[in-house]
Amino acid sequence: MRKQYHIEVTKKMEEDLNDMCNISMYHERVGLTKGIQVGELKALTTSVKRLLEHQLSIEEAFALLGIEKEMQTKIRKQLTTAYIKEMKSNRS
Repeated sequence: MRKQYHIEVTKKMEEDLNDMCNISMYHERVGLTKGIQVGELKALTTSVKRLLEHQLSIEEAFALLGIEKEMQTKIRKQLTTAYIKEMKSNRS
């Protein structure tokens, strides 16, 4: 800013600018992490659906894919009760 705009940059301005950059980088990381989590949930949900279509129970699908308990809860929420009932009735 000194060279381009001929503005004297104080120590406080440098610190504030550094803080703003750090905040921006933090929000970018949080956004990327959230996006990765959403993508992972979608991919695992799709995999579980495919295994259900091949006559595995949801517990077998989770075990086969090595899905942890927290993610299992999220996947169960993604799968509708109707879809699970339909898959069970197809096995009969």
